[in-house]
Amino acid sequence: MVQKSLIEYIKTSLQQGYRLNTIINMLRNAGYTQYEINEAIKKAQQPKKTITTKTILITFIIIAVLTILTIISIKIITPPELGELKLTLKPYTTELTPGQELIVTAEIQNPSKREAKAIIDMFITGPEQKTQLPSKSIILEEKASIPIKTRIKQTAKPGTYTLTVILNCQSQIKTKSIQFLVKEKTKIETEMPLMTKEEKTKKELATCPGDCDDLNRCTKDECINGVCVHTPIIPCCGNNFCEQGETAENCPQDCKAKIKQTQEPEKAEQCQKLTGKNADNCFRKLAEKNNNQETCQYISDEEIRDACYIEFAYKKDFTVCDKITNQYTKNTCYTLQSITEIEKQT
Repeated sequence: MVQKSLIEYIKTSLQQGYRLNTIINMLRNAGYTQYEINEAIKKAQQPKKTITTKTILITFIIIAVLTILTIISIKIITPPELGELKLTLKPYTTELTPGQELIVTAEIQNPSKREAKAIIDMFITGPEQKTQLPSKSIILEEKASIPIKTRIKQTAKPGTYTLTVILNCQSQIKTKSIQFLVKEKTKIETEMPLMTKEEKTKKELATCPGDCDDLNRCTKDECINGVCVHTPIIPCCGNNFCEQGETAENCPQDCKAKIKQTQEPEKAEQCQKLTGKNADNCFRKLAEKNNNQETCQYISDEEIRDACYIEFAYKKDFTVCDKITNQYTKNTCYTLQSITEIEKQT
């Protein structure tokens, strides 16, 4: 290995202006071998490496890019921290009797919106003892509504009970409690025999949804074996039909419209010569006379046209029901059809 001091000597001598041959002769006289001299000269004459501005700039850019990529990868790999969770309990009712079901909704809000696993533990404390309810395992996102249901024992003593819910999600533990009152059953409730499943089903089938009111004062609304039945009230003044027993004196709104012709119409051409309600009443009279409900379609006034069609429903031609415009009149038509079908079955 070439001595460093020898290399420095050659560099210094060259810088001072000595010729290379002179330096070589001086080194030979000093006892250095030709190999050592040649190697030292090579080292001394090697150009000095310099770092250019371009090299520095490229190096800086590479370091900056690597730094940015590292930061991005850390953010992607590392999930955001779980925000402060909020637990709220909403009971359906706070007063129950033994045998009834306690229904509570546990609402959880997660402001970070990050998906996380959570466990919900629940227990009830009361006058008797502490009762542990089955735990629930959930996947929590932004919001969650967890139903909590448990039936109060038939032997539960009256008094104040407390439902405690514990939410355990990662490092957060949230606890919320509500109180509810268990009251003693009344004498009627205690003595009332429990219905069998068959009796309960039968009762539900015999119950009609709503009150069966079709908002038509010309029908009698009833619930029969779980089916709403609307029986027409005949006659009913105000239904736009001049029915048997109604006259222009006792029900002018239904019976005031009369065909002004002195002669009964024989053909549709006679009615076509008339205008307005005169023409409509003419077609109605013609349909009734010829027993042809197709003539009713030429009536322009909806009320008179419906009155024309319903007359055929009274004659048990229920093909007109779908042609009636007024909903109440249409319901009457369908009711007449239902009654007719029931009568056929009995």
